[in-house]
Amino acid sequence: MRELLESVLATQPAWIDMLLWLRDLIVRPFGIKTATRADESQPTDDRIAFFSVLDEQPDEIVLGTNDRHLDFRVSLMRKISPNGEQLILTTVVQVHNLLGRAYIRAIDPFHHLVVKRTLLRLVRTLDQSA
Repeated sequence: MRELLESVLATQPAWIDMLLWLRDLIVRPFGIKTATRADESQPTDDRIAFFSVLDEQPDEIVLGTNDRHLDFRVSLMRKISPNGEQLILTTVVQVHNLLGRAYIRAIDPFHHLVVKRTLLRLVRTLDQSA
């Protein structure tokens, strides 16, 4: 799971990199952590992209970051069933204050698009390695 997620997050499409750059530019004055600044609230050097690795099992990896305005988690899980293999990408956000709510509302449409595209890239990566 780690290798799959590392390969996909290490080479984001240019439009996602541009969105992250724009996000960083907008949120920096509000004291929100930027994508280019490592999450100092997690005591670990184990990272994928700019997320800390919080838990890792053979069929699931959980990444996350914490900030004053919200805590963010992303899980990539592989589920094997009689019908085949599934990849499940889940994101969870715990909002702490009004700034967090405003931030989530502003990025929500982009977040959904990035998650869908990332999941498609994960599937393509798996198909190419099979």
